Amino acid sequence: MSFPNIPDVDATVAITRDDSLNLLLASIAFEELALAHIINAEAEKIQYVIGTLEEQIPPETPATVNDLLRINRSVDETLKNVIKKEIILQFKLEDILAFSEACVFTFDFPSAGSTLAGNADFISEDAIGFFWSEAAGDSVSQTFTAADCIAQAIVNIEILSNLLVEGAFVIFELVINGVVVGSFTVEPGFFGAITETFTFPPIIGPEYTVELRVANEVPPLEGSVSMAYAGDFAHSLTLVCCDQVPPSANGPVIGAGRRSAPYDAAPEYSIEVNNRRPADNS
Repeated sequence: MSFPNIPDVDATVAITRDDSLNLLLASIAFEELALAHIINAEAEKIQYVIGTLEEQIPPETPATVNDLLRINRSVDETLKNVIKKEIILQFKLEDILAFSEACVFTFDFPSAGSTLAGNADFISEDAIGFFWSEAAGDSVSQTFTAADCIAQAIVNIEILSNLLVEGAFVIFELVINGVVVGSFTVEPGFFGAITETFTFPPIIGPEYTVELRVANEVPPLEGSVSMAYAGDFAHSLTLVCCDQVPPSANGPVIGAGRRSAPYDAAPEYSIEVNNRRPADNS
């Protein structure tokens, strides 16, 4: 029996939820095949001892009763371990099947189809910016079709440029169908992916207009941030159906922000003043 080859999976390659499920199922199949090899080897062990293995050269001394009992105990212990492994694989398979049936919808967001407002614009082939002004209405939004009811959202974005000076910060609010479901903060010097999970009271769909908007004002010439909307960078939104979220979680808005700060932590400036600043506020 030969063991099949599985294609190389580079950690840097972006894979979808379905790809992940298929890889998990493939891992179970390969483990099952490995166990089949072990069982086959144990069967051949017994055949060798009793002299019935195909094309076997008969041993000079026939196996005694003690030899047979000893090999039987060895095979018995091996098969017990195989059974234990099979139970674990069964649990793993059940978990994967349950996850595969979960009611979740994942979209590219931000994306080339998003609507930008305020100072935000498409600034490169994979970045949008600049975000720094609540008064100017800096935001990115898009409408998606998902389940009839959602109670959780997972936003995954990647900060590509950060021009914020020390002491400045940008608060982002996630708004779904006009309801603020959570917020998070980008601090000076931060680059990379941000994943935030927000659980909230049920919102009725199936159409959902999702907006990521600036909820504070960065002082004049104290910088801004930009984020990815394409390429291999993080830019996704996952909407989770109501029946997939524990009822106890459907209470007040819950969100794990990187910094807790009141929205008036930075002074506000008029749009007239903002419009005289560079787009990136640097």
